[in-house]
Amino acid sequence: MFRYFPSVEHMDHDLAVCEKAMKIAKYIDSPVILHETQAIQGYVKMVKEMYLITKQVSDLKPTPSYSDRVKLQEAMNRLTIARFQTADALER
Repeated sequence: MFRYFPSVEHMDHDLAVCEKAMKIAKYIDSPVILHETQAIQGYVKMVKEMYLITKQVSDLKPTPSYSDRVKLQEAMNRLTIARFQTADALER
């Protein structure tokens, strides 16, 4: 999957495009386009968090510090929120 998202910068660019698309969807009052964009944005957020979690875990020392564990938990929380965003948008 990372073949389509080669860098965090690429993912951030895609997320910025989603923000613009959501503004347009709200402006033209199109719930269908808004929900579709929210689903796509959620997918990109999930991919980004999976990448960041994988990188964090691979960089960890054998005994991670408390700070390392907190950062990992925060990334997992963002992944969960993105999952809920995606599922909600797909349902709508």
